[in-house]
Amino acid sequence: MTTSLTPADETMMEQSVPLLLKDIIEDRLIRKGKVRCKPTDHAQVALKKMKRKGVEYLPVLKGEKLVGIVRDRDLLERMVAHPDGAKQPVNKWMKKKPPVVRLDDSPKEAIHLMEKHGTACIAVLDKGRVAGVVTLADLAAEESLTQDAGQAYHRISLKNEKKEPLFSYGMLATGVLMGVGTLLALKKSRG
Repeated sequence: MTTSLTPADETMMEQSVPLLLKDIIEDRLIRKGKVRCKPTDHAQVALKKMKRKGVEYLPVLKGEKLVGIVRDRDLLERMVAHPDGAKQPVNKWMKKKPPVVRLDDSPKEAIHLMEKHGTACIAVLDKGRVAGVVTLADLAAEESLTQDAGQAYHRISLKNEKKEPLFSYGMLATGVLMGVGTLLALKKSRG
């Protein structure tokens, strides 16, 4: 006799299976490929890699050793603030000694470490080598983790606003400058 499962039964079974980071990151690696940069790569080179692969964070490797993580927003803010920012190496603006988890760790451990370190991403290692980066957004996409990841993101945002009171204004200024740059580029392309 064959029985079919209802969608509710399937959801309950999926939620009861322990989820590991490798279950989440393998899909991301298949879609995005391994994306990384070197400490000496220029900010603009790193941003092009990010844009091409649709990612916000890049692991920074010296050889095979993880030395940092760089975020697109940090690069953009520095490029706006410094006239030669696009030509500066990412090692000037990367987060050094980022937190790491192993591929076989639980996503909840990753969320806990991201919150503890005040970051929305974490490097994932497989046998000591960088497998990739997983973000709170990646984890929030998993139905069983949405609440935990969302709460962690909220607490991280509050913590960052306290550390950087001008954080919101900096984001606004960056957005305005990027918008002005886009308008100027459109105007130029239309002749």
